[in-house]
Amino acid sequence: QFYDSGGLVIFFGIYGVFSDPTTLSRQFDFPQAWKFSGYTKHEYEMTSTAMEYTGYAVREQQYTKANLLKVPIQDRWMVAKPMPLHQYIEEDAGGLDGEAPDEEWKSAAETAKAGYVNYCDGLYEQCPLAVHKNKKGGRLAYLGFVNGNGKIPYIVRRLVTNKKKH
Repeated sequence: QFYDSGGLVIFFGIYGVFSDPTTLSRQFDFPQAWKFSGYTKHEYEMTSTAMEYTGYAVREQQYTKANLLKVPIQDRWMVAKPMPLHQYIEEDAGGLDGEAPDEEWKSAAETAKAGYVNYCDGLYEQCPLAVHKNKKGGRLAYLGFVNGNGKIPYIVRRLVTNKKKH
């Protein structure tokens, strides 16, 4: 009832029970189901949807472990941050150490560059903070962080109080 009348419900997914996101989707009657997608460490960044709600003071979360969800784009409030393109290419093709690239390196670099968009798309679906809003303004928030490091307490406080700080 609280959720259906516009209230905020926060679920702390710190234990990583794989079925929790699907169960929440059913219990709260989501049009598109949430799914557990992994458990790993990343750096994360807030989406513009999240910053509109919580304010712009928090834009990123440091490298931390989280239980990640695959959710519809409108429910993504924080996503894994990709490494820069140059770093991705060097990881795949190897570093040059001041040497001019040979044809083999150039070919590996082109292959890596072509795969970078897929890599970014995959990370964009890795969501440690998801919020679904129903038609009456009720929200269900899932926080998959397994600790309270960095900006996590601030994010929780902003979710609960909805006080923006620009």
